This record gives sequence, structure tokens and C-alpha cells, in this order.
Amino acid sequence: MLTKVNSFALLSLLLICLISNKALAQTNCTEAIKLVNKNPLKSYQLCPNSEQILYVYIIDLISKNELSKAELILENKKESRITNLAKANLLIERNKPEEAKNVLSNIMSKDSKDDRAISLLGTLEFNNKNYRASEGLYKQAIEINNSRAESYYNLALSLEMQNRLEEAKIALESALVKEKSGDSNEMKSSLSSSLCRVLIKQNKFDKAKEVVSESTDNKNEKLLYCHGLIKLKENKNEEAIELFKKSIAIKKDINVLLSKLLTEIRLKKSNSFDTLVKLFNTNSKNTEILKAFLWAVAFSENETYFSSFDSHLDVIQKDSSALNNLAIIKSLAGDNRSAKKYLEMSLELNPDNVEAKKNLGDL
Repeated sequence: MLTKVNSFALLSLLLICLISNKALAQTNCTEAIKLVNKNPLKSYQLCPNSEQILYVYIIDLISKNELSKAELILENKKESRITNLAKANLLIERNKPEEAKNVLSNIMSKDSKDDRAISLLGTLEFNNKNYRASEGLYKQAIEINNSRAESYYNLALSLEMQNRLEEAKIALESALVKEKSGDSNEMKSSLSSSLCRVLIKQNKFDKAKEVVSESTDNKNEKLLYCHGLIKLKENKNEEAIELFKKSIAIKKDINVLLSKLLTEIRLKKSNSFDTLVKLFNTNSKNTEILKAFLWAVAFSENETYFSSFDSHLDVIQKDSSALNNLAIIKSLAGDNRSAKKYLEMSLELNPDNVEAKKNLGDL
């Protein structure tokens, strides 16, 4: 004979299960929040309904170029301010600025002082090389919320692109102070590598070395690259090459590859010049590759490529160092008149270009 289940007992048991599950979910979310910056994936798995954790996880996926995965997750989430901010980040990464702008406009129609949305509008301007406009938007975001290190980081990038290096340095130092108590190693490494780069541009190599030595992240590709640049300054070229290789192994970057190739060319290592020639032939419109190849031809005095740059004057004339290298090539080809013209143009752009001053004096 079947025993009749007591309905009150069943309801009590159900209530206990619900309370237990809720308590477990709360425990998981508490643990997840502690992990969110160190392990976004595990954090999201523990607490998938937290919008704060969702946003960090989506940004992490975008940084790893797992865009389709990020898109799929967002498609299954209810629309909100946070999911729209994550979507705007994704659209920016997919190079869909108008769609991103529409999403951000929707956010700001509900809150015109949303600092994250304003900061992302700054990123859209930055990507369009409107650095002054992006600077203004990042400053606006900081005025609304001055505790977010990311806004200072973005501001520093805008200032750096305007060659306002001291202001960029101050912004990065402020960001590092704000991030000091945080547990986002990725943000700390990004700030440290940017500060290192700015200090190198200011020729403050000892300070840059301090920044690298103070960082606890020895697997960040940007910090490894910066460390390599410091080794170049110390004339430790082989050590620099090894650091560049480690950086490239973590994440491929054209600037790191060019630094490695140019260092190898300086040391007259075989095949490096040929590799750079191939890069130039397939990517001659890339400004960094053009400038690197220009230096390599001037350094190696390779006559075969002396005439390779006449069709690129529109780019070269905007860069003091590139003009100096073109002048060297013209001088080697016996065209001192053109060499003098390019050196004078170089010094107009940068009166402190020591090498251009010396070369002009030697003509």
C-alpha cells in the first residue's frame, strides 16, 4: 500500500531546498566577485547572473579576440545598461562605429552622465585619430567618476598621440595609484607598460627600468617589449632580441617584430633584412613598416632599394626621423641637394633631432 505524502511536509521540503539553493548561489557570487579580475571565466561560471561579472568576462573575451563567443553570450542576456555597454565594446572591436554610437546614444538618453558610455565615445574618436576630441571625452568621464583607472589610461593614450608626454605620464601615474589596491593584474600591466613606453620616449630610461622592475607580471607582452627597448639602450642587443621573441610568442605585434628585425639587422644577422623586404613589399602602406624599412636601407646602404621611397613622401614628410633617414639615402646616392632639403624639413618638425643636426653639419 502506497503511503500518502503529507502536503505540508512536501511544501516545507521545497522551501528548504529553495532557501538552500539561494544561499548557495549567494555564496558562489560572493566568491565569484573576489575572483572576477583574476579569473573572469571561473567567476562567470560561479555567478552567471551578475551583470558586473558578465561585463568583466565579456571584456576579457574581447581582449582575447573571442568575439563570436562574446556575441553569443550577449544574445542570450536580457537588455540592460551593462549588456549594452558590453555590446558597444564588442561593436567597437568589430569596427562598427556607427552601430556602437547608436548603442551608446541609447544609454546616454537615459543617463547623460554615464561615464563608461562617455569613455567609449572617446574611444570611437580615438580610433578616428581625433585625439583632441577623445581627450575631452575622457576628461569628462573622469570628472563624473575619478576612481576608474581605465579612463586615466585612455586619456594618457590620447595625450601620448598628441606628443604631450609629461601630461600622459602624470595621467598614467594617477591611474596606477588608483589601481594599486585593485586586483586586476591586466590593468596594472597595461598601465605599467604604457608608462614605461612614455618614459622611454622622454629618454628617462632609468625611470622606465624602475617601472619594469616593480611589475610582478613577467608574462605581459607589452612589458616584455618595453624591457627589450631598455636593453637596447643599454647596448644589450642579444638580450633585447630574446625579450622581443618572448613578447611575440605571447601575442604577435608588428612593432615588436620590427624592433626585433631592426636589432638583428644592426647586428648583421642573416635573413633579417630579407624578411623586412618581404614585409615592405606586401605592406608598403603600413607607416611603421615603411619607416623601419627606410632605416634599414639607410643603415645597410643597400643601393638596390634607394628609389623605393619616392612614392611615399606624403607619409615620410610627417616624421622627423624618417626624413633624416631619407636624407642619408639621398646623400649616399650623391644627391646632396635633396639630402639638405630633407634634413631641413626634419629639423622643422623636431628642432632637437640630434642626428639630423649632425648630418646637416656634415653635408
